[in-house]
Amino acid sequence: MTPVAEALRDKCCVYQLERRSDLRHDGYPDIDAPLIIPNCDMLVITGSAMVNNTIDQLLAMRRDGAITVLSGPTAAAYPPVLHGLGINVIGSSLVKKPRSVIELLKLGAGYRLLDRMGLLFKYVSAGAVQ
Repeated sequence: MTPVAEALRDKCCVYQLERRSDLRHDGYPDIDAPLIIPNCDMLVITGSAMVNNTIDQLLAMRRDGAITVLSGPTAAAYPPVLHGLGINVIGSSLVKKPRSVIELLKLGAGYRLLDRMGLLFKYVSAGAVQ
């Protein structure tokens, strides 16, 4: 999420919330979410919020009319369902060759290597903006 935050910093005010303090840098602890999220015009959530079961709380905190983006490798899901939850934009990737990816992951490969090897299909799905 840090690259996205850095790209936006000179265009708008960015509050980056992170659970792990070693990843926080100049961000805020995620316990500050109820103080920050209701005041944001745009909310960018990592797909890991679906895995760690915090997506419902994050979506409930957003203010009416806030543009909501779900991004990252773990955001891969059925876009119409996510758009139905009020998520405006989904940016993720799908695996092209699952067996090859599984073998590479066993060897310690990460997202960047899989992308460089052309094993991922990146996509953006945009629903209606409220």
